Amino acid sequence: MTIRLIYCSFINQYIIYLFHISSQAPRAGQKSCQPGDSSMKTLRLLSWNIDGLDKKYTVERAQSVCTLIESKRPDVVYLQEIVPQTWETITVQLKSSYLFYSHERSSHYYHILLVRKTSGIVPQGEVQVLDFPESKQGRFLLQLPVKFYGIDIHLLTSHLESLNHNTVERKKQLRTCFRLMDELQSKSIV
Repeated sequence: MTIRLIYCSFINQYIIYLFHISSQAPRAGQKSCQPGDSSMKTLRLLSWNIDGLDKKYTVERAQSVCTLIESKRPDVVYLQEIVPQTWETITVQLKSSYLFYSHERSSHYYHILLVRKTSGIVPQGEVQVLDFPESKQGRFLLQLPVKFYGIDIHLLTSHLESLNHNTVERKKQLRTCFRLMDELQSKSIV
């Protein structure tokens, strides 16, 4: 299997990654699968902290987020700082194109995972939630096992503890994420 990052863009607080994933090993003498190879599948990921805590133009900004998502058509979207107003706008505008995964919201803001319905991604069960028990901000990690054209992948996302006085807890949460990634990578792509 070959995974290659071919594009990464940082624009106005969002990151778009474009990966080529091949279920076949490169041919003899070939360093990696080449674009145009029929075994090549593309997985587009978008991660964006939409700053839902900023009360200015919340609905209008959420509509702009949806417009960008609709134009870029990422297969997987990770959004942080979702609040009730942005949740309503995003679900209404994107429900025909995306499946939504979240956790019962124990905080006034949270994060979500979206999977494009026509992306070749097939969820393999329910979203799993790993709560960070010592979080003062209701933080958690979402984990969704999927198949992408037959390739096992675990989609993970979190929004770690923020602010300077929570540095110790944030580092602990990050170590927990890394441990889970290490455990999962023996059986799938993380």
